[in-house]
Amino acid sequence: MTATTVICTNAVEIDTPHIYITPTLYSVVGVNSRVGIWINTISLPRHIKAQINRIFPNCEPSLDQFLIKDTANFHGFDISKFKNLDCINALSTSIKEHGKAFTLYLNSEGVEIDSLHSVDELITNFEEHYQGCFDSIEDYVDYYYQETGLLNSIKAAGLPRYYIDWVAIARDWECSGNYLFLKESYDQIHVFTNY
Repeated sequence: MTATTVICTNAVEIDTPHIYITPTLYSVVGVNSRVGIWINTISLPRHIKAQINRIFPNCEPSLDQFLIKDTANFHGFDISKFKNLDCINALSTSIKEHGKAFTLYLNSEGVEIDSLHSVDELITNFEEHYQGCFDSIEDYVDYYYQETGLLNSIKAAGLPRYYIDWVAIARDWECSGNYLFLKESYDQIHVFTNY
């Protein structure tokens, strides 16, 4: 008995995280392992399961029965090691919302996610500590000094602005463990506090 070959050609939406899954060799007898489907991982887990059931009606809609063969719009984060749909959905939603900053944070933290609770905790930490994206670390230090009023104190002391070594201050902050600077590109630095 062979299953009908279904080739999925659904388009991947721009900037929405997707995974391409195929059944494992032994999960479904008679289904070609080259047949797969792109799944929008922002969808609720029950909708993801419905998509899987529609294309692979003889499979249990659990990612244990499938291989993640490809991903789209995860900005370099390896989602393929996760099998829990709730975790994948929560991570995908945050990646869609926060973009590259969130994936840089995930990769820098050496993420070990074993439950939805640890994903929720990680997302909360990101949202509490993320300061924003700046052109350089000097720009962030300058911004911080302006926002806190420290720049006015420097001006009041009669020191010219160019006298301040913003890069050295940023390095000191990073070495102290109070700040984390993650470089996305030459002119994009994501800043996180660690206190």
